[in-house]
Amino acid sequence: MNEIDYLYEVLSNKVDKKKSWYYAKENIVFLTGVQFKDFKYVVEAYDNTKEGSSLILILSENKIHDKAVRMIKDKYGRVKYKPNSFRNVFVNAYKGYDYNVDLKLEKTTDDYSIFKLNI
Repeated sequence: MNEIDYLYEVLSNKVDKKKSWYYAKENIVFLTGVQFKDFKYVVEAYDNTKEGSSLILILSENKIHDKAVRMIKDKYGRVKYKPNSFRNVFVNAYKGYDYNVDLKLEKTTDDYSIFKLNI
């Protein structure tokens, strides 16, 4: 292992489609993995704290908010949605390239789960 690999997370432009990823050409986020299989709706939100602003995805089985958008499950079992409010964030961050999306589970309730989007 190289010292750089030990100290830093070296980014790769190769997309691992077993993980969640952003498809730039069609502006679609694919959420892959067991933790996403039962979700049908997404709400894009900001979490403004003293540390800064975080991008949040609130995922649910039911439409829990009037801004909730229906997600679609494709023939491969991946849950996908088109970013609306976060569209410019993805476009600016990934500069038109496909890229893996880093989501961290922040909180789960009976009605929804909150994932922090790390870009």
